[in-house]
Amino acid sequence: MKVSAQYAEAHFPDLIEAASNGIEVEIAIPVKPTVKPIFADPPARPKPTDRRILGGGVGLVKVPAYDDSDGW
Repeated sequence: MKVSAQYAEAHFPDLIEAASNGIEVEIAIPVKPTVKPIFADPPARPKPTDRRILGGGVGLVKVPAYDDSDGW
């Protein structure tokens, strides 16, 4: 489906729905290359490389006292 930029602006939710259902959508912009919206795959969750050790960060994080915080 090829549409103008003006049509795309007025019917953007419909075009996103069509693209999410696998319909190829092209948006024609005057004097510029056409635009094709695509859906990217969600990023893969990183796998932990080693086991977490409970209490392994003791001494690495300093929690400021209320007096040091400027009253937030």
